[in-house]
Amino acid sequence: MADTRIAGGNIANCERIKVVTLEETPRTYVVETASSLSFAASLSSGAEQELRVKNTIYGTLKTEDIVRGYDIQLDDPVLHTQILALVDGGALSGTVGEAGETYAAHVIGSATARIAFDLYAYSSDRDFDGDAIAYHEWLFPGCKGKPVEAALKDGAFSTIAYKIESRPARGQTPLIMRRIAQLPSTAA
Repeated sequence: MADTRIAGGNIANCERIKVVTLEETPRTYVVETASSLSFAASLSSGAEQELRVKNTIYGTLKTEDIVRGYDIQLDDPVLHTQILALVDGGALSGTVGEAGETYAAHVIGSATARIAFDLYAYSSDRDFDGDAIAYHEWLFPGCKGKPVEAALKDGAFSTIAYKIESRPARGQTPLIMRRIAQLPSTAA
């Protein structure tokens, strides 16, 4: 059997984040200031049971790990109140970006009804001269946010860490990565 030589590209930058809510009338938010996105599989761990008699193994029952989705962390040094409200689960009032704009977190002591969304992350494949030769679109379906984390420090800029769980419905794939020629247009 002949070996198959494969080629790949590099993964650079957190070029863009797009969030599409899963509502009757979806809202789409595009963020180009996110500084990082990391993700790790959320697993239902398999098990292994051996039939061992004295010093001999007679058989093994084994189940594999099953991916339930992904745990995602999105870091953004710019405060986008629409993303804050969506991920944290509170309410936004007033005009975005104007005096009087207010975010109120969910009331303590009761369950938060967060809005589900699909999260798209875009990275790039860079050439030797630094130009983008292609992009990667990473889709995490069935996401919901968790309470946000941030730290404020005197004399320094802050970054908000958004924790997100992607848990798609049964029969859906938890991750789709697609190579694309260019970033999708954000024109209205």
